[in-house]
Amino acid sequence: MSKDNAVSIYEPQNRDDATWAAETISKSGLAPAGMDNPQRLLVSMMHGASLGLGAMQSVQNIHVIKGKPTLSADLMGAIVRQSSACEYLRETEVTPQRVTMTTARVDDPSHEFSRTWTMEDAKRAGLTNSSTWRSYPRQMLRARCLSEICRAVYPEVIGGFYVPGEIEEDKTGSNERPEPQVVMTPEVISRPKRNAETSDRVIDVVPDPDFSPFFSGLLDRIQALQDKGTKHADSAAEKLMALWDAGTPDEDIRQEHSGLIDWIDAQEAKGA
Repeated sequence: MSKDNAVSIYEPQNRDDATWAAETISKSGLAPAGMDNPQRLLVSMMHGASLGLGAMQSVQNIHVIKGKPTLSADLMGAIVRQSSACEYLRETEVTPQRVTMTTARVDDPSHEFSRTWTMEDAKRAGLTNSSTWRSYPRQMLRARCLSEICRAVYPEVIGGFYVPGEIEEDKTGSNERPEPQVVMTPEVISRPKRNAETSDRVIDVVPDPDFSPFFSGLLDRIQALQDKGTKHADSAAEKLMALWDAGTPDEDIRQEHSGLIDWIDAQEAKGA
């Protein structure tokens, strides 16, 4: 097989390549739940292409939940930081009780936009009853804060993407609940001058070192199931966190613990 042919398998170069890839993935039985027909896979690739993602990145990371495309918060932040619209995206405070992030746009560099998520916000939104929130409040607050600031300040970059936990049913199961604590009009504050005393407390937002992007995506999806009260979702979250605490590599989770991923896919398919 030539190098060019090998590349085309993983990264379609035209519409025919993309159609072939979608059909092949669909027939393989390895497509994520709810994304198991060629048309949905092709649309996922199109969504991903608009964000600068490769075809397989799109298939693995863009999941449709209740008709809406979703990304992990870390991937959302990475896309924003790599875009030409973002001057910087920073974490200015990260604790188990409060997370604040700030950003500035290239086309408005004299102003800084800020978002904060606290445990009180999470409690009001009914998010803190799951074992994941109780065990990892800092990471959960960070994900909510990151996804909110990305969508609010960079709507042309993120578009209509959400993270899985932000798409939920109401108690009747017939309508989607409003997105908690989201302000679509960015709050504008004057950018403070950084000095030696404060600059060491401001870091660029990068994927949480505690979680890999792959792991973060799985955790987001389980969190969405926990928020809906899915049976055994807490146990699944505990198993996932035990794998992370044990230092299990992403590839081992994919191969040796594929049953957990299959369970997530199946539960999402039931609620689709």
